[in-house]
Amino acid sequence: MFRININKKLELLNFDNTYFERDDFVDSIEFIQGDGSVQKSKGNLVLHKAGYDDETIITIGEKNNLTDNAYKSLLTIIEIIYDEEEKGNFASNFPKLENKSYGRYELVINPELDEFYSVIFNDDYEILQLKINNANNDGE
Repeated sequence: MFRININKKLELLNFDNTYFERDDFVDSIEFIQGDGSVQKSKGNLVLHKAGYDDETIITIGEKNNLTDNAYKSLLTIIEIIYDEEEKGNFASNFPKLENKSYGRYELVINPELDEFYSVIFNDDYEILQLKINNANNDGE
């Protein structure tokens, strides 16, 4: 005979401080840095990166609402693509998540998603999308 204690509380996973870090991309760093696509999920986050000759598109969705986890994840990707210095420059010019263009970057919060992205990010996600113009590499 088995006994099950239904009063015992189960520990739920807490995703409050879960974001993408450099180590999460060890197996796909060349796709993050160059052409090609990568899609990963971690906690409440889903990341899709697509790279082309002239443009890189980084799309991060977070379940329910965008938090600092989405922002930290975006900074991680900037650091992988470029370096620590460019990550700092990006953070200075984009200190918060808002629609803004600066230099090679265009950040859009909750962009209109095409059919492809709508499959990846359902209605439960808030979205940030960063488009990087690879032809404009002067940072201004």
